[in-house]
Amino acid sequence: MSFLERSFGVAAVAVLLIAAPQGMRAQPPQGGPQQPPAPTGPMAPEKYKNIQILTNVPAAQIDATMRYVAAATSFHCVDCHVQEASGDFSWEKDDKRTKQTARSMMKMVYGVNAANLGVQVECATCHAGKNRPVGLPMAEMLTPEQVTAMMTPPPPPPGPPAGMQAGGPGGPGGPQGAAGASGGGRGGFQRVPGPPIDDVVNKYLAAVGGRSAVEKLQSLTLTGTVTNRAGQAAAFTIEEKANKYRETRQSKPDATVIGFDGTAGWQQTGARTGALVGFGLDLATRLNDVGNVLHLTEKYTNVQTSGRPTQINGKDTTQVSGRAGTANEQLYFEIGSGLLVRRIVTTRTPLGSLREQFDFADYRAAGDVKVPFEIKVTNWSTLDTYKVADAKANVTVADARFAKP
Repeated sequence: MSFLERSFGVAAVAVLLIAAPQGMRAQPPQGGPQQPPAPTGPMAPEKYKNIQILTNVPAAQIDATMRYVAAATSFHCVDCHVQEASGDFSWEKDDKRTKQTARSMMKMVYGVNAANLGVQVECATCHAGKNRPVGLPMAEMLTPEQVTAMMTPPPPPPGPPAGMQAGGPGGPGGPQGAAGASGGGRGGFQRVPGPPIDDVVNKYLAAVGGRSAVEKLQSLTLTGTVTNRAGQAAAFTIEEKANKYRETRQSKPDATVIGFDGTAGWQQTGARTGALVGFGLDLATRLNDVGNVLHLTEKYTNVQTSGRPTQINGKDTTQVSGRAGTANEQLYFEIGSGLLVRRIVTTRTPLGSLREQFDFADYRAAGDVKVPFEIKVTNWSTLDTYKVADAKANVTVADARFAKP
């Protein structure tokens, strides 16, 4: 996941929304979750051996799907798959009973969802990140406050809103009451229209230094400290240029480097270097970098704004949402300052969704632009907090820095 994706990758989203054609401008939010596009490319059985259940899954989604299963059940690759003495996996082997159990569970998920029972389930519905579902919790003693609340009779239901009469137009019994005045709500309540995309984006661009400064940002170098969920801190350096990215963590015992040269990704830990592909590459390069700030209209579709403010850290925000491939994204811009304070990426897989959250704070100047000096990255297995100590914009970074070692 690139730092500019977490910071000025958002500027890319902002400019994207301004530059989006009329058909992509803000529309009233539609009911229900956004669905991913139809599968494209070779299917899993065409690339992998011994695929028995996920036969209708594109090969490109297998990585994300397996990551989801691991996150939902706390099982790891070695729990179901055979790892040889060399360290390599023989993915196609069926030696382990847990692999057969996993297939049975996948069949169950597919079966329940195909039965049209009015509910959609996924692995995490029951497992919730544990090997075995925990079942019902045991009863606990109520606090005095809970007892008081339980014994207090509920207040009477509120009457109809001012200006709306029961049975009148748009009311519960009126001609449009069942679906709302425009068919988009319940009981005659319309969805609140969101603010124009241009207003949200222009305020954001002004807050981070202005459109001209963002357009001139060609590279960014940051140094600081990143702390993981175990409280372990490591120095980091991030270098970005055009659509290239490199991040170094001085972890112990070996440093870890992630890179993207504009075409291929790679990861190096100690002396071991491997390719970074598929969903793993997506995690590192979702928006790439400022090199594409003005050219990302193809990244997002179905762009929408919400008129109902969402509170984050006690402050109201405006939500902007859109879809990029199989991922749905929500960006939360603080209404007061215009700054981006949260980004949520939800990647759908055939068995469930993987959610990532990025929280941004402490915006400071890096040359003529402002970037967040604190970023918290949270997903199914990671909780990293980046604290930037120094940020330099438009410095010279050689292309060789991004090449695979």
